[in-house]
Amino acid sequence: MNFALKSLIVLAIVNNGFIKATVNSFYEKFANVSVPDDCETNADSEEIFGQRINFYSDDTGNVFCFRKNNGVVRMSSTSRPFEDPRFMCSNGPMSWYRGRRNVDFKNRPCLLWSSFPNSTFDISDSSSSSYSMKRILPDEYENFCRNPDENPLGPWCHVEGGLKVPCFEPCRLSSSDFVCLNRDGFPYTDVEMSDILDLPQLIGVFKNVHLMYESRFVIPIEVDRLSTKSCINKGSIASFFGPWIAVFDEMAKDFVKIIGRRVLRDLCAPIDTIEPPSRSKGIHHDAIIEDELTVAGCSFWRRCFSSCQDDLSTCWKKENKGYFGSKATTLSGKSCLPWTQVSSEILKMIKSNSTSYETFHVYHDLLFNDPSQLFVESRLFMNTESSCMLLHRRDDSDMRSSFTGSSSYTKGTWMTEFKKMFQEGPGCFVKHNKTLQFESCFSECEKTPEVVLTKPLCPEGNTYSICKPKRGDDWLNRGRKVD
Repeated sequence: MNFALKSLIVLAIVNNGFIKATVNSFYEKFANVSVPDDCETNADSEEIFGQRINFYSDDTGNVFCFRKNNGVVRMSSTSRPFEDPRFMCSNGPMSWYRGRRNVDFKNRPCLLWSSFPNSTFDISDSSSSSYSMKRILPDEYENFCRNPDENPLGPWCHVEGGLKVPCFEPCRLSSSDFVCLNRDGFPYTDVEMSDILDLPQLIGVFKNVHLMYESRFVIPIEVDRLSTKSCINKGSIASFFGPWIAVFDEMAKDFVKIIGRRVLRDLCAPIDTIEPPSRSKGIHHDAIIEDELTVAGCSFWRRCFSSCQDDLSTCWKKENKGYFGSKATTLSGKSCLPWTQVSSEILKMIKSNSTSYETFHVYHDLLFNDPSQLFVESRLFMNTESSCMLLHRRDDSDMRSSFTGSSSYTKGTWMTEFKKMFQEGPGCFVKHNKTLQFESCFSECEKTPEVVLTKPLCPEGNTYSICKPKRGDDWLNRGRKVD
């Protein structure tokens, strides 16, 4: 990784406030989840391997025990309770779930699936069956939460007493576009995510997915070619916005058509006019001209996950440093425009040298001529979502020093738009008459709001269901006229 990208990622993490020290409890839950000491030592391991190695550890640190049952060697997970803090609630059936959670929603330990001979568990429900097939597949001799029967309440397991119990409470707000994750883990660049990033059931939610590095072009040896359509949790985009996926929809095609490859090339891989281009920069330039955008690190993209907490936000706390929600309307109720459309309209007006609308010029200078180049480097200008986003934070001294004067707009206009975009909460662009306007998506919180993420579950026979509203003592009199 080059120095510029390292600096960018560090800056993104600092700007977004995701320093691990502030969310230690999230990361600590991943420590010592599975260790070799939990696998009992027995003669079977010596018989199998010629030495007492009774476990397998994969490249992500997960430990699986080798055990013999009825003469057949099995792999099974270790038994330490793990709640999988990435997920805070169930968003629909989640039959794709292949994580290691092995406690129910009350944190009671799950029993091994093999304890229930007539269960509907199938080998494809195993913990490590990632669709890239990079791991050894364990079988039913484990106790991870799964949903083999498409239960609408999501992954479940058996607990003591034979009860069939959901592992998560249902999300109070469900989005068809996003699976929500715990905000404490964002941007998820340092969290093991290989069990969900390339699952077809998740990828299938997104339209016009573009295979990364699907290319007839000569790819540099340092590029990690992907053989599946997958979410990505590394690089500059991920460090700002979390896991993302390459898409190439009609909006992206219009962007390329309206703006042209030369402008796109100069934004994604600018070449110094004095120093000769490096080998990688030259390859990136050639790739963009040949329509190999993902090879050049110039992908149109969208996020794969939202934050459960941010999805339910009703106001904005000024001390928050990041926003990963899925809201798509402003305070005034207007629908957000896709960021690719906004960028193409701004660049088109600047390209035409039009002086008719001062807002296009002030937005161009604030976003594309920003000295830090974070709007460009983060590739937000290539985001295809119509979503509220939190732009990077800039203070008053930055505002004063970055204004260099312009004949196209006044200093007052510059300062007003600067504060809205970089000092207030999440926002987006909307249509305003014949031009664009940046609007806030939230008002500032007067007090810390109480956010209820889940719907409560109540026992019903040998299982659970969503609790029904309780009747008050006066329920018979409701709606009746009382003399």
